[in-house]
Amino acid sequence: MSAIRISLHGAAGEVTGSCTLVETPMARVVVDLGLYQGSPENEARNHVMPSIDFARVDAVVVTHAHVDHCGRLGLLPALGYDGAIFASEPTAALLPVVLRSSASLQKLRVDEFSEKTAPKCEVLEPANLRWSSWERHESPKVLFGHQAAGQVARELIAVPWEEWEDIAPGVRLRLHHASHMLGAASVELECEIPGSTPKRVLLSGDIGAFGSPVLAPHRFPDGPIDAVVMESTNGARALGGAGIAAAAPAKTAKDGVGELRELVALARERDGRILLPSFAVGRSQLLVYAFSQLAREGVLGDTPVFLDSGMASRACSLMGRWPHLLSPALQRARLAGKDPFDFEQFRPLRSREESGVIDGMRRSCAVIAGSGFCDAGPMLRHLLRSLPKKSTLLLFAGHVLHDTLAWGLRHGATRIAINGEVIEVHAQIGKLSGFSGHASPDELVEWLERVPGEPRVILNHGTQQARSGMAELVHDRLGRAAVAPPLEVTHDV
Repeated sequence: MSAIRISLHGAAGEVTGSCTLVETPMARVVVDLGLYQGSPENEARNHVMPSIDFARVDAVVVTHAHVDHCGRLGLLPALGYDGAIFASEPTAALLPVVLRSSASLQKLRVDEFSEKTAPKCEVLEPANLRWSSWERHESPKVLFGHQAAGQVARELIAVPWEEWEDIAPGVRLRLHHASHMLGAASVELECEIPGSTPKRVLLSGDIGAFGSPVLAPHRFPDGPIDAVVMESTNGARALGGAGIAAAAPAKTAKDGVGELRELVALARERDGRILLPSFAVGRSQLLVYAFSQLAREGVLGDTPVFLDSGMASRACSLMGRWPHLLSPALQRARLAGKDPFDFEQFRPLRSREESGVIDGMRRSCAVIAGSGFCDAGPMLRHLLRSLPKKSTLLLFAGHVLHDTLAWGLRHGATRIAINGEVIEVHAQIGKLSGFSGHASPDELVEWLERVPGEPRVILNHGTQQARSGMAELVHDRLGRAAVAPPLEVTHDV
């Protein structure tokens, strides 16, 4: 082999299951090993392993601790990989928690099946949205248990930011801040080529929105890059997808706080409840910080804000351990001795018992809870109690997958069932702008433009429509070609 070979083994034409193999003349490196999420068919794909001989892999690198990028790492021991796993310091701190939680959830699903207590969600009306979650006819398979999760955690090596680390024969690694969530990194690999100059590959991971109110700005390599593997989650918007025209300016977090301010006032006027389905790490912290801003403005009054997720609460507490990764405003708050994620009305909850206090509330409150797709977790209980009420505001602050209850509610479901209990949906449902963890189309182009050199562009982590839109935008704005390969097709660099 005289070149670098790159192949996608997940997230090719979709937004979950990220896994990329980088092969050099001297080594093989896997970047990410994520879960497929969404439909039952997608979940079943988690048991079909990538066509990679992990016993011959020299290093594994993780971009960040979202499960669509790291959720199958617990399989590595069973796949024959017993080497190091490299990640940023915050990701190395979060991953053991994520993997242990995943192992517990897998066992819970087996127990729920045997006891016939597994959550079931259905959209009943209107007919064009009719949908039902998977009714299992056989016990779900466990991907990995706590022992494997612990074994993987022991192999983690925390890599300092922007410092070269030798990770495999002829391969060096450097991590750059991606401003997507705490610890999220873009991965730069410098690969030796016998008889030639080294080549550099940059794998973007998930690219966060520019100007994050919580996270420090993006960082970039300081030398020319030969190839970029780049996410394209929001690329469809370049073609008018997701209801946003290409010419429309992207909403910022500042705009989102303005929208939230108005909705809090509406909820207080109605004595209503704001429900915010969210993911534990990343978006939950953005939302908590937005509410803290409203608290400082005096907008919240005595309205409590519940964070109904133990993992999300832990992630909030971890934010202060790496102040240089926070936005300038949050760094200033830390220096002044203030915790920007704490305010008088904030109520972090860490158990089902603590969460029960919300059920009996008769006045306005806000509830941030999992899951973001409304397919499990405490949010289902909150939906049962609150969707029939006209005073309820159900707000989605980011992307929702097709074939989930969240998708049905977001697109106008009027009658649903959760665990057999039929609910007439009278709540006001909408999308809260400005809290996406992913860069807009314009920001993706700007990110690529700031990567040194004129690298070959390989698009991953986006639907086919999103990747096509992104390729078109890259061509129109930068005059470059971008390819959107299917699974397991090898590209030489």
